[in-house]
Amino acid sequence: MRAAPLLALSMVLAVAVPVRSQDPLPPTGVPPPPPQNTGRPYDLPPDIRKPPPTAAELPKLAGTWTITSGERNGQRLPDERVAGLRVTITADTITIFDRTNKPFYVVRYKLDTARTPNEINMEIADGPNRGQVARGIVTMDSAEMMRLVYSTGSQGRPAEFRTTPGGTTATLFILKRAPTEVLYAGTWAVTAAEAGGKALVPEQVQKTKVVMTADTLVLTDTFTNFTFVAKYKVDTARTPNTIDLTVLEGANKGQTAKGIIAPVGTDGLRLCFAMGAKEPPADFRAAAGGQPSFCYTLQRQPGPVGVQPGTITVPNGPGPSAPSGTPQGGVPKRP
Repeated sequence: MRAAPLLALSMVLAVAVPVRSQDPLPPTGVPPPPPQNTGRPYDLPPDIRKPPPTAAELPKLAGTWTITSGERNGQRLPDERVAGLRVTITADTITIFDRTNKPFYVVRYKLDTARTPNEINMEIADGPNRGQVARGIVTMDSAEMMRLVYSTGSQGRPAEFRTTPGGTTATLFILKRAPTEVLYAGTWAVTAAEAGGKALVPEQVQKTKVVMTADTLVLTDTFTNFTFVAKYKVDTARTPNTIDLTVLEGANKGQTAKGIIAPVGTDGLRLCFAMGAKEPPADFRAAAGGQPSFCYTLQRQPGPVGVQPGTITVPNGPGPSAPSGTPQGGVPKRP
């Protein structure tokens, strides 16, 4: 196997759940044997093991992560090869992205949470070494930190979270939950938009932009002369990520909105939210009727805030916030 931490990091999660065999039932007409110290008397139903919960049911596992460090066979992997690479985890899939935000490994996995530490079985579904399998263990050190160690092929499953020189080839990765500024902070041009089920006219789309810092979203539309300023919080444990907004400036000042947000390809983004909603939209469409809803397709632009196009890395910190002055108008009204 190449010393490509990409593969290493790509093989990130999965486990087959071992099925516990049941004791045979006593033959018909024959009294059951005397109780033995088996811990499961015959007058009790068999101990049927439930399937382990999926990653979707484990919010601390699902979400977006960045690789902070790695090692193989007792040797630290060079930081320039692994640090900052992005990993997304859903209920059954792990996707590893390169620094241009392109997926280069897609891994199907199963997770056995009945074991401590959790066991994971993985298979590369797309990318180099397609079809290769790996077995490993994974643990959450906190809500923000995860450790994963695995071995490929038939080498067996590592027993601890470290690697040693010689013998079985094992790879260890330390992952940190991705800060929202890695994913979303930046200056974005609007390439398509709709409100209340209707597409906005091209002239309005062309004159609308979005600036996001680590916790503030500013949407400016010079066509209708309004600025929408909101504090936001993203839940990266859900897929697509959910976003809660509180309006700071504009016609809807003080109101809240719930939405969904997700990267699209290289340097693309989709954002959809509904004002006053109790739940986020189910998909990236602005529904007609009901609560005012808005959807935007965005393209990353060069700017002073966040990462630049084509360079998805962990920045030193969010840039300066955009101005929050709001001319008359506020959030766009439904047509």
